[in-house]
Amino acid sequence: MAGHLIECGAQATGGIYTDWDKVTGWENNGFPIVHVSPKGELLLTKPKGTGGLITRGTVAEQMLYEIRDPSTYFLPDVVADFSNVSIQEESQGVTIRGAGGRAPTAFYKAGRIY
Repeated sequence: MAGHLIECGAQATGGIYTDWDKVTGWENNGFPIVHVSPKGELLLTKPKGTGGLITRGTVAEQMLYEIRDPSTYFLPDVVADFSNVSIQEESQGVTIRGAGGRAPTAFYKAGRIY
């Protein structure tokens, strides 16, 4: 989940947000930072003093971007399951909980292992 949220840069901080008119500071949109707790919970923030927006909506839109089926998102190293994810706004950012995964398939790989 952490990699999926930050892979597209500032999209998780308002770059593709449906309510684009609520996003300020487009010229200096902050890139997301994900803090991972030992429990596997994520806190998504951005650098202080940067533009953009971190809300439940901006994070949810990035989470669902290009995954097709939230319970079976095929990646090279895991089959991710986002169907039990909760997203909660906090004073310091957005907390994401509940992402899971299963072993990867033998067919969807980024490279070949010899």
